[in-house]
Amino acid sequence: MAPLVLDRFLKCILRKHGYLPDKAERTTQTVLEQAEVLSEGWAEAEVRKGLPA
Repeated sequence: MAPLVLDRFLKCILRKHGYLPDKAERTTQTVLEQAEVLSEGWAEAEVRKGLPA
């Protein structure tokens, strides 16, 4: 997904679960950073298995 689509999606989820608006921006940034780190690890694991990344 494009970063802007993810950002909007995350904000929607945060609102649904009652996160405070003043903390939503930082929480969104944290989730996006964590997803980036995880996706890099998953891609590396796929390459090690010999599968296309």
